[in-house]
Amino acid sequence: LYARLPELDLNSDYSNIWKNLDFFSNNQFVYFTREENPGELVKPVVGGRTIIDPGLKWNQYWPSGYFIPSANLQFTNYGLQNQIPGFKANIN
Repeated sequence: LYARLPELDLNSDYSNIWKNLDFFSNNQFVYFTREENPGELVKPVVGGRTIIDPGLKWNQYWPSGYFIPSANLQFTNYGLQNQIPGFKANIN
């Protein structure tokens, strides 16, 4: 059995913070587990994942069309237990 509990999603969207500039953020915090299968010799990897994804978009509208460039950064980190020897327990 595989589970992703607890999972917390925190998303935001702030429109027009300055001259048609919008701020958005999509974030996730989750802890995942997997039960050991009968006969399995190695304990399954369990751990947490953090995703932080903030960004900006600039809305420009005209009668003839629109232009919406955006930029964002994404950070993902895994903190793992029971990792196979030779592999990192923290992955960025």
